[in-house]
Amino acid sequence: MTSQRLIQEAKNFLRSGTPIPEEAVRPEILRSWKRCWGSHVPMEHGNKEILPLDAVEERIARRNSLCQVAFPYLDGLYDFIRGSEFLLLFSDEEGYILYARGDEDISRTARENGLVKGACRSESRLGTNGIGTVLVDRIPLQVFGAEHYYEVHANWACSGASVFLPDGDIGGVVCLSGMAEHVNDHTLGMVVAAADAISRQLKLKDAYDQLSKSYRNLSAIIETVPTAMCLLDESLHVVAFNTQATRQLALAPAELSGADFLEVLGCGAVTAEDIRALTLGTPGLLIEDAAVIPMADYCAAAGEAPPPVNTILIAVRPKSERRLPIL
Repeated sequence: MTSQRLIQEAKNFLRSGTPIPEEAVRPEILRSWKRCWGSHVPMEHGNKEILPLDAVEERIARRNSLCQVAFPYLDGLYDFIRGSEFLLLFSDEEGYILYARGDEDISRTARENGLVKGACRSESRLGTNGIGTVLVDRIPLQVFGAEHYYEVHANWACSGASVFLPDGDIGGVVCLSGMAEHVNDHTLGMVVAAADAISRQLKLKDAYDQLSKSYRNLSAIIETVPTAMCLLDESLHVVAFNTQATRQLALAPAELSGADFLEVLGCGAVTAEDIRALTLGTPGLLIEDAAVIPMADYCAAAGEAPPPVNTILIAVRPKSERRLPIL
């Protein structure tokens, strides 16, 4: 790592307009310095305005889906780093700190420096730092000592990584902050791992929510159909059905929900592989008690997007119309 003396000299060059030697400071730090200097962000003092707690709670409430996933992960990470003299922070996409936990000594120092819930760590307010610069450059970053643009933070080290929302936007930043002498090579790695885990969980939650919505919508649609209908997942278990299906199969909703479709119908020689082999785009294929309906055609006719998984829509045939399978 470049010596703190060279970094401080580079900062003096920035003040005077003197070209800064490439070896004096890391490129990502220098880019941030130049952005801050060009935007007239002061080095000697920063904007330390802190939101009142009710305003912080409002921000958390508006980002409820994000915070519900992120905060439990952060609690688990804090349990791991407890006693390490680091402060664990989570900011929103604008740099406002929504979560802050740390040991008493580092928390006391942080309060003296305005590093608390409600503080804004954006570059436009405090220059180069482990939250604001990560938000701008969208890369994990450790800012060490004098690399901080704001000179009051020259004794600190901050390691930050972005949490990404399912749509690719940044939802916030996980950051570990502490005195520079406590930083090590693993600090940034822990933060990156936590941010990646939260991002993955957000994607899973979003996929689940979309799937649930699709099933709810399709359930409402098939309920209006006079024919007995069942929607199966790729393992051929019933995930949705209409009232006609419960009547025709003489099963209570609780019995039909999640049931193995072949066991429900007692399809004899017809196997799960037979059903999976049927082309969903070919209408009218019969399986003793049921007919496979093309999902794409049905959903298009209903003005509904197909569920985001492999699903099969089955029209349950009345016993009087059963016939041998056409496979």
